[in-house]
Amino acid sequence: MKETSIFGYAVAALIIATLVVSRPARAGGSGPAIPMTFSAIGSAPPSSSCNNGTNACNDTNCSCLNINGKGKSALLGASTFTSQTIVTHTDVNSSLLCETPLGTMTITTANSKNTLVIAFAGLDCFNSIVTIGFDGPYTVLGGTSTGKFKNAIGGGTMAVNEDSTSGGNFYGTLNGNIILSK
Repeated sequence: MKETSIFGYAVAALIIATLVVSRPARAGGSGPAIPMTFSAIGSAPPSSSCNNGTNACNDTNCSCLNINGKGKSALLGASTFTSQTIVTHTDVNSSLLCETPLGTMTITTANSKNTLVIAFAGLDCFNSIVTIGFDGPYTVLGGTSTGKFKNAIGGGTMAVNEDSTSGGNFYGTLNGNIILSK
């Protein structure tokens, strides 16, 4: 499915050899749950690589890409993001043309004082001839987040689409909850 994993070549976002499951709020965050919706658009160069080529991806068994872009939400304001994604070239459901991606995304607020880091996993499937879609859970990585998101916990769902005719333009949303550490 190498030729059909444009998503893997061009997130977002950032997705599953191992599922990352949204965790319920527990130790770490101490405030109330804050709903979060983040909408973003980004792109990836067609020859992206992850981990400076130190991972096992060789474009035969998986694809590796970095996606960069802009987004906004009430909680984060105007932000930028970077996402690193590895898409394993193993059909999970060949009738739907699905693969398993996993990755991380770092969202940085406009003032650069706060970063929210998430891990995500899910399914990457063709929705139509021109659109490839990703759906899956994400988990907040409070230990690697900074500023007001340091030690935050939470998670939710992530949905990303790529317009395969655009040469790697991605658009997507995160929906979930965050509990900030006081």
